[in-house]
Amino acid sequence: SIISTATPNDGNWHFIVCTYDGSNGIVYVDGTSSGTGAWANGLAYAATSYPRIGCRNDAGTNTAFLTGSLDDVFLKKEPL
Repeated sequence: SIISTATPNDGNWHFIVCTYDGSNGIVYVDGTSSGTGAWANGLAYAATSYPRIGCRNDAGTNTAFLTGSLDDVFLKKEPL
């Protein structure tokens, strides 16, 4: 998991981005780095591991769902 140190729960819209450099995922909130985590499997879909937006997966079950709104979700794979 990549967990942000920011707490954007103030009722305002925030710009949240996660990037991947081939080894680590980095979360940015409003342009400021706020969390990094090693990510060995990449971000591509796999039968048992795929990106989740608005929840996390604990032992094969989606949980901890986002209470709020998402707008304009975009996933892009850059050529390596």
